[in-house]
Amino acid sequence: MASGFSRITQKITSTSIKFLDPKNPVEKYFGKYWGYNLTSENDENVSYYLFTADFTKKIQQATEELNKMCLRCTDIAIKDDNILGKFGIPTWMWPHIKKSWSDWHEGKKHTISGRFDLASNGNELKLIEYNSDSAGTIVEAALVQDKWALSSGCNIGRSSGENLQQLIATECKTAYSGFVHIMIDSDPEEIIISHLMQQIFNKIGIKTKTIVGADFESGGDGKYYDHSGNQISQVWKTWSWDTIISNYESKKSSNKVKICDVLLDPNIMIMEPLWKTVTSNKAILPMLWELYPNHEYLLRTEWSIGEYFQNKPYVKKPIVGRCGQNVEIIGESGSKIAKKDGKFGNRDSIYQEVFKIIPHSGYYPIIGSWIIGYDYGGFGIREDKKRITEYNSPFACCRISE
Repeated sequence: MASGFSRITQKITSTSIKFLDPKNPVEKYFGKYWGYNLTSENDENVSYYLFTADFTKKIQQATEELNKMCLRCTDIAIKDDNILGKFGIPTWMWPHIKKSWSDWHEGKKHTISGRFDLASNGNELKLIEYNSDSAGTIVEAALVQDKWALSSGCNIGRSSGENLQQLIATECKTAYSGFVHIMIDSDPEEIIISHLMQQIFNKIGIKTKTIVGADFESGGDGKYYDHSGNQISQVWKTWSWDTIISNYESKKSSNKVKICDVLLDPNIMIMEPLWKTVTSNKAILPMLWELYPNHEYLLRTEWSIGEYFQNKPYVKKPIVGRCGQNVEIIGESGSKIAKKDGKFGNRDSIYQEVFKIIPHSGYYPIIGSWIIGYDYGGFGIREDKKRITEYNSPFACCRISE
């Protein structure tokens, strides 16, 4: 391969092969939502990405270095109210975030995972954004891509996520002791992720119960319980902190229990921790550029368009968003090359340099590289023929050449 990776297409013998096991809850629900067959287009070919070992090492180095850089930015922002004010987080949350950060520094709390979205031209790697409070695509990277590869006859090399489940298990074993509640929305992806986490917790001997929405109750003693009487004291969640903040602000005078009652309770351990409201916010991107100008893994990102982006292409992103919503790509002439509508249009925005991603068979690949604790955990790719990656963008199998 001339570059660090390439997209390979090969024929398969049958498009009706069901590569997922319906007896496994993770695979059952994944197949129910995304389909059981190897190819969604019902053709004779399948495609995957093949990475060199050297480029994989480069992804690892970038992931671990970017994590250290983001932690430094988080520390600076949390300790400086003038900077923290740029993150659009309500001021009533600030003391809670500062306490969460302090606890983490003192070793009282932990973090399990985060995903760096990286653009590449086959040689360079550039940070697009850091999803430090999201488990999206963890099932695909840790389980599905390997099963897909084996079923499709793609036995070259090894999976790019081969150690991901074990690394998560190790971090969970360190972070948790006793019963854990998995709190999720009714979104199909979150249901699939919850089944994977249940299996990981079971393997390390930790019992769990999944709570969908606010399906729990107050005990009248300042504590909360599931309907089986188990006290909620440790939580692994898929809820974003932005949603929890909105949930709290809509509480008003209602006496009904809400999700925020548990997830903002300082006596309950929540994963991912509250300080990730800062780390996951795209306002960290211009901070990174200010602290590490011209760093090899960074794209120039500014708080405003300013003089630099006059007559230059740029990407406009809301500081809080999800799945490409309200992202705009603007060309040199000021015309919109791509745009995706969404519910985050009222948020402040940052402005990021456009990086030229070389399309592979018409697809634009974005590498999602996982940090587990402090260590690199593996990666996967989301690809799309559109310039903006979104919720339904396909996940592609990745293999590492030996």
